[in-house]
Amino acid sequence: HTRVLDRKTVFALMRSLDRYGQVTPVTVIPEASSFILIDGYVRVAALAKLGRDTVLGIVQEVSEQAALLHVLAREARRPFHPLEQAGLILELRDRFGLSLRSIATGLGQDTSWVKRRLDLLLSLPENVLDLVRASHICLWSASRVLAPLARANHEHATALAQYLITHPLSTRDLHRFFKAYQKATRKAREAMIHNPGLFLQAKDHQDELKSLQGPEKAWFSDMKMVCSILRRLGPQTFAVFACLGDSERVRFQGLLVQAEQLIDQLAKEADKGINHALATGTGNHPPDARQEGFHQEHLQADEAQPEHCAQGAQR
Repeated sequence: HTRVLDRKTVFALMRSLDRYGQVTPVTVIPEASSFILIDGYVRVAALAKLGRDTVLGIVQEVSEQAALLHVLAREARRPFHPLEQAGLILELRDRFGLSLRSIATGLGQDTSWVKRRLDLLLSLPENVLDLVRASHICLWSASRVLAPLARANHEHATALAQYLITHPLSTRDLHRFFKAYQKATRKAREAMIHNPGLFLQAKDHQDELKSLQGPEKAWFSDMKMVCSILRRLGPQTFAVFACLGDSERVRFQGLLVQAEQLIDQLAKEADKGINHALATGTGNHPPDARQEGFHQEHLQADEAQPEHCAQGAQR
């Protein structure tokens, strides 16, 4: 329960184990007629997925407390994430009754370092920690965004964590969102936290408009709205036309034809404007500017879909 599952690491280790076998033993300590696994959880998980029922291990004749301290102290061999460090520190404090000073001495660290690690863990809601351990939320998102957010607003941290499960964001987008959240008013934060993806789309739209002025700005804004409406209509079109009667179908098809004619007319006007700019030297657009703009619009539509966190989202 102190470790964080990383599916990518497990699968990478599975490939290595399948090809070369287990090279590095796990660490266990004896307890009655069984053993306690101290270090090597990823190796055990990978071997289990490969269907192996035997694990090479080294038995240390020490107490569980001493073994945990030893694992943390030799971190250079297996770097721990701060949340994993905090989990082991919490175990040492609560289960074995060690003071933070004693833990710090055993690790060769300052007491303030131990306290900072513990504060990081204790600031996160338990349900968020469960999501991190299950690899639904990446460690970066938990430590850099959710932990400081939870210290300021517990409910918002929980809401954001739940949103990330079904709408993963890249670390870049999550960082952008959190920076904007920190500068926003209380009322704006309430609106932002329930749909971060929508906020980011709106912000991207605002950023695009900043570089435009006059009729260019109005045209671009209106065309973005048109494209958004068309994308929204797409998934509904089949179901709508499948249910239409003959008379209704004629009316609806008439609207489609009208829309096609209007788009075609826009394209012709755009071509005229591009050719005029090229002929008079008033613009610096390449001959295929309209086509490039078309591709850019689709790229932006794709980018509007949330990217998966390398967990999700570790970059």
